[in-house]
Amino acid sequence: MKSAFEITGRLYRAVKAKAAIEGRRVTDVVIEGLRLAIDGPTKSEKRVGIPIVKAKKDARILAGLDVKKTLQALKEEGDMRTERKQRYLPSTAASAPTLAWT
Repeated sequence: MKSAFEITGRLYRAVKAKAAIEGRRVTDVVIEGLRLAIDGPTKSEKRVGIPIVKAKKDARILAGLDVKKTLQALKEEGDMRTERKQRYLPSTAASAPTLAWT
């Protein structure tokens, strides 16, 4: 059955973008939205929470883990990577191209 209705430009652009990203028709996205509004999500469409993982009986907690030492080690590793990158940067001569590391 055909029907005509008005929606805001912003909403239409959002629906049109979603349809384009998913490779679907705007009509199909609108119909799906209406179905979800009336029926609610199907079981496969419902969001899943964070999974709960049960530990084995012999699993151990990392007792004595020093967070400050771990953070310092990670910082030092990052500093070493930065130093290695800087070794490969060209000299600051005016004719040398500039490289940006991101």
